[in-house]
Amino acid sequence: GTLIAHLKGHEARLSLSNVPGDAEVSFLRGFSAPVQVEYVRGLDTLRRLALNDTDGFARWDAAQSIYARCLLSDDATADGSAEAAVSLVRALVEMAADAPDDGEAKALFARMLTLPRESTLLELAPGSDVLAIAARWDRLAGELADAVDCTGLVVANDQPGPYRPDPVHIARRSLRLRALWYAVRHCDRHVPEAAVTMLSDMLAQSDNLTDRLAALNGILGMASVDADRKQGLVDEFYGRWSGESLVVDAWFAAQARNPLPGGLERVRALEKHGAFNMDNPNKVRALIGAFTENVRNFHAEDGSGCRWLADHVLDIDARNAKLAARLATKLTEWKSHDQPRQKSMCRALATLRAAKSKNVLEVVEKGLQEAPEF
Repeated sequence: GTLIAHLKGHEARLSLSNVPGDAEVSFLRGFSAPVQVEYVRGLDTLRRLALNDTDGFARWDAAQSIYARCLLSDDATADGSAEAAVSLVRALVEMAADAPDDGEAKALFARMLTLPRESTLLELAPGSDVLAIAARWDRLAGELADAVDCTGLVVANDQPGPYRPDPVHIARRSLRLRALWYAVRHCDRHVPEAAVTMLSDMLAQSDNLTDRLAALNGILGMASVDADRKQGLVDEFYGRWSGESLVVDAWFAAQARNPLPGGLERVRALEKHGAFNMDNPNKVRALIGAFTENVRNFHAEDGSGCRWLADHVLDIDARNAKLAARLATKLTEWKSHDQPRQKSMCRALATLRAAKSKNVLEVVEKGLQEAPEF
C-alpha cells in the first residue's frame, strides 16, 4: 500500500481517489528520501501515526514531531503539546512492556522514547535561543520522567548471563538503557540515593562497555550527587580502564558532555590530566570536540566557550591543521543561533584569522561570509 513518487520537477500534484475519511498521510516510509516534509498535522494525527503506523520510520518521525512541537512552543500547556508529549510517552512505555524480542520492536521503542537533540530543534527553529531550548528540554524531560514509571522496563529487559552482541540483545539493551534514563532522572529529583545505588552497581557489575558508559553518564548528569562522591566514581572508572585508550577517550567525552553548570572549568581541569595529550587527535576530539556538543556550557551567555575553542584551534593548528579546521567549523554554525550567540561565535571566528594554515583560514573565510559586524 505504499506509493513511491519520483519527484523530478519543482512542482508536482498527486491525487488519491477513494480514500477513507479517517485516513492520514504517512510520509517518507522507510526513510525513502533525506528531506524534511512541511505538512501541518494536528497533535491527534501525529499521536495516531506514532502509535499505529506500520512503518517504523514514520512512527519515530511522528513522535519526534510531537516532542519538537512541545519543545518549541511558547506555551506548551496552553496549546496542548505538553499534554500530548506526556500522553504519548505513557502509551509508548505501556506498549514497550509487551514488545516482542525480535531485535527490532524494542529498538524502535527506545528511539521513539528519545527526545530530539537541542541541535536538531535549532535546525527546526533557526534564530532561537539555544539555552532557552535547552531549558525547555530539561523541563519536559523532568515532567516525562515523573509521569511514567520505567523501573519495570529496566527490570524486564535486564540480561543475565554473558554479554551477547546480537540484534535481539542489542535491542533489549537499548530499551533498558532508555528506560533507565527516565528512571534515573526521576530519582535524581526525588530519591537520589536509589539512582546512585543503581548506577554504582552498573559500573561495578556490568560486563559490557555500553552499560558502563550509560552508568557513568547517568552519574555525571545527576545534580543531587555531591562533587566528591561523583569524582570518586569517575576516578574509579578511570583506574579500572586506564590501560584501554579508546575507553579513556569515552571517559573524557562523557565528562566533556556533562550538561551540569561548570562545564568549561571541568574541561580545563581535564586538559591537565596525565592521560590527555594535545598531540593525540583522538584525545582532542574526545575532550575538545565533545565539549563543543555540550550546548548548555559551550554556548554560555558570556561567550567563554567560543573564545576557549578559538584559542585551542590556534594552538592545534600548528600541530594538526586538518583537525584544527574541523574543530573551527563549529563556529561557522552561527547563522542558526540568536544574536547573542551569533556575536560570540563570529567574534571567536574572526580571531582565527591569525591562523597559519590554509585549512583553518579557508574555514574562516567561508564562515564569515555574510556575517554581521559586531
